Amino acid sequence: MLTNSSQSIKGGSMVKFLITSRPFLHQSYANSQKVFQSQISIDEDQTGYTEDLQTFVQERINEISLNRQFSNDIRNFLCEAIISKADRTFLWIHMVLASIEKSLLTSRKEFQKIIASIPEGLAEIYHRYLTAIPLDHQEDASKLLKLLLACSRPLSLDELNIAFTMEPSYTTAESIMQNSHNSIAHTVQGILGSLVRVTGQQVSLVHQSVKDYLQDQFIVSIDSPPAIRMANPQGSALQLATVCIQYLLLDDFTVDFFPTNDSPTAAFADVFGELPLGDFEDDDLDSNTSFHDPAILHSETCDSLVSDFPFYTYASLHWAEHFARCEEDAPEELKDFAKSLLNPDTANCRNWLSFYHAKAPTPLDDDLMDQNPIILASQFDSYTVLKFLLLDCEPSQVIKNQSLYWASRLGHDRIVTALLQSGAEPNTRQLEGQTALTVASEHGNRSCVTALLADSRTNVNAPGRNGRTALSFACGGGHDDIVKELLNQKACNPDEPDNSGATPFFWAVGGGHHSILSTLARFRSVDINHQDKTGRTAVSWASGDGMADTLIRLIKLPRIDINAKDNKGRSPLSWAAGNGCTDVVEVLLANPKLDKTSIDNDNRNAISWACVRGHFQVLVRLLEAGCPGVDAEDIDGWTPLAWAIHTDSPDTVQTLISNENVLIERRDKGGRTALSWAVEYGHIEVVKVLLRAGADTGTQTGSGRTPAMIAKDFGRDDIVKELEVYGP
Repeated sequence: MLTNSSQSIKGGSMVKFLITSRPFLHQSYANSQKVFQSQISIDEDQTGYTEDLQTFVQERINEISLNRQFSNDIRNFLCEAIISKADRTFLWIHMVLASIEKSLLTSRKEFQKIIASIPEGLAEIYHRYLTAIPLDHQEDASKLLKLLLACSRPLSLDELNIAFTMEPSYTTAESIMQNSHNSIAHTVQGILGSLVRVTGQQVSLVHQSVKDYLQDQFIVSIDSPPAIRMANPQGSALQLATVCIQYLLLDDFTVDFFPTNDSPTAAFADVFGELPLGDFEDDDLDSNTSFHDPAILHSETCDSLVSDFPFYTYASLHWAEHFARCEEDAPEELKDFAKSLLNPDTANCRNWLSFYHAKAPTPLDDDLMDQNPIILASQFDSYTVLKFLLLDCEPSQVIKNQSLYWASRLGHDRIVTALLQSGAEPNTRQLEGQTALTVASEHGNRSCVTALLADSRTNVNAPGRNGRTALSFACGGGHDDIVKELLNQKACNPDEPDNSGATPFFWAVGGGHHSILSTLARFRSVDINHQDKTGRTAVSWASGDGMADTLIRLIKLPRIDINAKDNKGRSPLSWAAGNGCTDVVEVLLANPKLDKTSIDNDNRNAISWACVRGHFQVLVRLLEAGCPGVDAEDIDGWTPLAWAIHTDSPDTVQTLISNENVLIERRDKGGRTALSWAVEYGHIEVVKVLLRAGADTGTQTGSGRTPAMIAKDFGRDDIVKELEVYGP
C-alpha cells in the first residue's frame, strides 16, 4: 500500500502515513502525566485486531505446517487454539508461533503445553525469558542488553560484534576482529532468545516495550535476574560510551586519515605550486591523490574508514551523546580518554571530527578542525571535560563566548550555566549575528533560555539574525513555553520589529501558531495592525499566504483592520485574490467590514488581481459577492479581461465575458480589442472562447490590421482557420 500510494493520489489530495509501534497515540497524550510513565502494554482493547490476528495466524501456521509437513488436522488445531486467544497481542502471538516453530516435539499435547505456558502479560513474558538465561551467560546477556538499550539506532551485526568483543586490552582493530565471534547472530539469539530480532544485517530488541520493561525501576528487585539488575539507563550508556571511546582511540587512528594543513598532501601541493609550468611529468606521481578536491578526498577517506572499520561510523557519530548521559558516573580514566577525543592536537580527535563533519545528519556549520577543546566540549555536551578545561587554563573571552553560543544552540543547559559562571558574555553576536539567547529561542531550547535569563547580564531584546529578537524566534518557531518565559521578563518588548519591520506578532501569524497569537494580542503594547517596511500587516500576510484558519482568528480580534493597505495600496483582499487563495477570499467576503471597492496605487482592484494569474475560482467568488470593477481600467488602461487574455486563462476569460458588464469589443488606449490581443499572443483556446461569445473578427487596429492578418503575420494557420469559421 505504501509503495503504490503515490500512484493513487489524484486531484491534489495528499495522504500522510504515520507508522508507529505504539498504536493509539492519543491514549498516551490524553493525560500529560502518563507521557512520562513506562508503558509496556500494547494494542490492548483495540477494534479491528481480531480479524488481523486471525489472518496473521492462519498465514503463519500454513507456512509452518508446510515446512514441517503437518497434517491438515494439526494445522486446523493450531489455528483454532491460537485464534481462540485472539484477545492477546500480536507480540504474544509471535512468541507462541516462534516457540512452536522451534519446538523439536510436535505432538498435539506438546503444542497445547506451549500455548498454555506463555503468559498473557508482556512483563511476565519478558521476565520469563530473562530468567531462562543460563547463569553462566548472565554477564554476557547484561552486556548485550546494555548495548541494545543504549544504542541510538539499530546496530548492524558487525557493529554489535565489535562492541560486544571490545576489551581495554585491545589496541588495534585487527586484534578485536581476531577475537570477535564467528556467528554473532547465533550468539545473540542463543543468549537473549526471543528478546531480540535479527532482520537482515540489523539486530534490535524485539519491541520498544522490552526497553520500557528493562528501564522500569519498579521491576528491579533482589530476586530479579542479574541481566535486569545491571541493565539500567546509566549503566547502558556507560557501556556503549566506553566501547565507542576505546574504539576511536585505537592505534589505527593515531595517524591522520584526512588531509590537514600540515599533511604531506598539502605540502606536496605547495611544492608543485612553486614549479614552473611546462612539460614536467613524472609517472610516479599519483595525481589522483595529489590534486584531488579536498571534498572528494574527505568523501573517499570516509568511505575507506566505513569499509575497513565497521564500528567507526557509529562510534564517531554517537560517542559524545552516550558519554554525556553517564559522564558523572564514568571512571576517571574514561574521562581522560574523552578529553583526548576533544583535543584537536591529537590525530584521533581530528579523524573522528572530520568524519563527523562529513557524515553527521546535521553537521555543525563551522570549521571543526580550527576549534578549541573548550568549544568542542561545549558542542558535544561534555560537562566534566569542560569543567576540567576551565579550571586547567583561563580561556580567552572569544573562546568562552563562542562556546556559549554553541551550547545554547544545541540545548546543553549544563554547559550554558558553567560558561556563564566562568564569565562568558551572553549578548555577543556569533554566527549569522545570533546571540546565545536568540539561537536558544530559535531552536526551542527552553532550559538554555531559562539559564540565560537567570543571568542579569542577558539582554532579552538583543537583536540576532536580521534584527530579530529572542521573542521573535520563539514566536516563529511555535515555542509557547519559551514565549511565556520571555514575556515574563519585565524588560521584554513584545512588539520589537526586526530589520524588515516584522514584529513577533507577524512571526506567530506566519507560523500559524494560534496560541502564541492570542497571547501576544492580549498585550496592550502589541500593535496588531502594525505595518512592516512594505506597509503590510499581519492580516495582509495571512491573506496572501492562504492562511484561512489563522485569518479567522485574526478577524475576531478587537481593533483588527482587515482593509489596511500596504505601500503599493494593496489590501488583504487584493493579496488573497492575486495569489489564488479561494478560502481566504471567502473568509474576507463574509466579513461585513470588508471594503470590496478597494483599489491600489495602480487603480487595480481584487478582480484585476485575480485575473492576472488566471484564478477564475476566486473571480467567481468575487463576482458572486458583488465586487465592483469587473470592466474597470487600471492606470495603464488594462481591464481584467486584458489581464486574463495575457495570462492565457480560458476559464477566466469565459467567466468575465459571461458578465453583462464586460464589453467584449471594448478597445484599449491603442485601439485594439480583446480578440486582437489574444490572436497576437497566440492563445488559441482564448481565441475560441472569444469567438464563441461573438467577438467581431473584422475589427481593425489603428494601423488597419485585422485579427486574421495578425495571425498570418505570426504564422498561426490554426488560428486563421478558427477565425475563418466565424467570419470572413
